[in-house]
Amino acid sequence: RRTVRRWIDDNEEEIKLTTDPEEIQNSPVEASVDSEHAHRVHERLLRFNTASAWVNQGDESPNGHHQREFGRIHGHGSPMSRHSIGSEATLHELGSPSQPWPLFSSPKAGMHEAGVQKGWRGRIQRAGHWTFNTTERIMIPFAWGVTMVGGCVYTGICRGSYLNGCLAHFIKGSIFFWYGMLTWGRYLGAWSDRGWAWNRTASNRVSAEMVESFVIFLYGATNTWMERFGAKPGAPYSTKEIQHISIAVMFWFAGLVGMALESRTIRRLLSNASIIGNPRARSHPLTEPPSYSGSFNPFPAIVIGVTGAAMSAHHQNYVFQVKIHELWGNLLVAFAVMRCFTYFFVWLRPARSILPSRPPTEAISSFFLTAGGLAFISSSEPITFAAMRNGRDDVMMFLNAIIALVSLAYVINLSVLTLKGWAIARGELAVVASDDEELA
Repeated sequence: RRTVRRWIDDNEEEIKLTTDPEEIQNSPVEASVDSEHAHRVHERLLRFNTASAWVNQGDESPNGHHQREFGRIHGHGSPMSRHSIGSEATLHELGSPSQPWPLFSSPKAGMHEAGVQKGWRGRIQRAGHWTFNTTERIMIPFAWGVTMVGGCVYTGICRGSYLNGCLAHFIKGSIFFWYGMLTWGRYLGAWSDRGWAWNRTASNRVSAEMVESFVIFLYGATNTWMERFGAKPGAPYSTKEIQHISIAVMFWFAGLVGMALESRTIRRLLSNASIIGNPRARSHPLTEPPSYSGSFNPFPAIVIGVTGAAMSAHHQNYVFQVKIHELWGNLLVAFAVMRCFTYFFVWLRPARSILPSRPPTEAISSFFLTAGGLAFISSSEPITFAAMRNGRDDVMMFLNAIIALVSLAYVINLSVLTLKGWAIARGELAVVASDDEELA
């Protein structure tokens, strides 16, 4: 480390952090310094400057040229942003407490990069890494399903003719519950590398709205035919079956529309009329509006909101059941309203940083959706009948218990993501320390 600092002090005027990485790449190196040694230092300089530009790319002008500038900044061999915080630092400050850059740099550029192998071994390693991550994530819904089934077995509910009703309420309610939990995770910054945390990303990955629309489409396409489970062959459609089937069909085609709007190909085709019909567009470069940097797809929110409004008016045999259905129906409507507010505010000022923007309306909407999912589960006939038999048919009691469970789930989620961020920063700092030891 002392050798590195002496070399830095001697060459401070020649390879300082500048606004243009070409100056770093072309800076002269003393003949007494080992070439590999210099290469490592230059590599760290470029990595730091890249991370700084990513974090501070929000300083770009929101005017028409921001889209091309964003691509230029993050393209290969492109000049760095002149607003980078790295341009105001010196080489002495890399990794110092005043510039904690490992917290902002990508872990793929640091702690994962060293252990990745090339060739067929690298492919096997990546396949194993993907399999492990997938299996690890599947354990969460699997544990949730085991908890639901275990609760039914322990209490003795959902037997006989109640089985289909329990399956419907437990599966659909669980979907809304985890939809809300994932929305809460997005608010906290999960999947920010994919641009799902209401932030900016240079990658052309699938948007969160595309995933939401696909899940809605898949739910509707499968549930349309499942609403007749338990009905006798040839039996006429009941009013309740028509209600549920129509909701499933709405999910089916509204989800399909949502996926179509997220398709870049379809959006280009929809824009062809504006381009071809305008002679000026053929001779002048086109600039995308700022709203093109994000996804403002209202169909997932529309589907959830209409479902809540319809189910809040769902006919039930007992007043308590009606009130419970009104409760979770209104919670779903509130989610849709808050999501629309999110789109409104983000539309006015699209995200310009890779850091999570955390719109407060998303925290509220996720809370409504998560609570609505648990209320949906609680509205099943065995649970409501048990509450009425034991004198617990109180909507306020149900709501307070649901909010308490949601708050507990949010604390767990927040703790896990906080621990993940700490582990990533610690791993990156460990890589930097090992690099310093090698350089020394």
